Amino acid sequence: LGIQKIAFLGSTLTPSTVPGLFTTTSVNTDTSTIIKLISSMSAAEFSTFVQNILAVYFANTNSTVLPTSFIIPYDDYLGLMTPVSSTYPNIPKLNYLEQAFKAICGPNFKILPNAYGTPANNAIAGLNKHVYCLLRYDPESIRMDIPVDYTTTQPNSVNNFTFQDVAYGQYTGVGFYRALETLLFTF
Repeated sequence: LGIQKIAFLGSTLTPSTVPGLFTTTSVNTDTSTIIKLISSMSAAEFSTFVQNILAVYFANTNSTVLPTSFIIPYDDYLGLMTPVSSTYPNIPKLNYLEQAFKAICGPNFKILPNAYGTPANNAIAGLNKHVYCLLRYDPESIRMDIPVDYTTTQPNSVNNFTFQDVAYGQYTGVGFYRALETLLFTF
């Protein structure tokens, strides 16, 4: 869980050298496209959101690529099974949103929930807001390495009663090789 936290929130000790996906200063942040939870949007607001979000991302990439993933805070993701509107009570917002993204971005597009996108879980990094992320999941675009996996040495006892052990590992922050292919949304 520690590595997962670093991946999204970066290091709290050295945030400038070990940035996280949600705490980096390398990518653009949009504060006007998503101004409330998607699950709480009215039918008209939801329709406008679906119409605009990919256009905002495409403009951010200088009209070069489309995203492959949309990361949503867990509290909003869990509420997306509400109907799109009273006219279509059998179509949940999550299904509609996923179909819209897949129709334009391709059949492998994914909507992913994330606990670190909620204010309660990202306040430790100084965000204290909802964070959404549209990105191109591609190692040529964004990447985090773990060159040395968590490794423990042989446990041993000095007094034949208390055991001691040493462990080591190595990781990097999130690297953005094509920063314009990642766009954060906050409110």
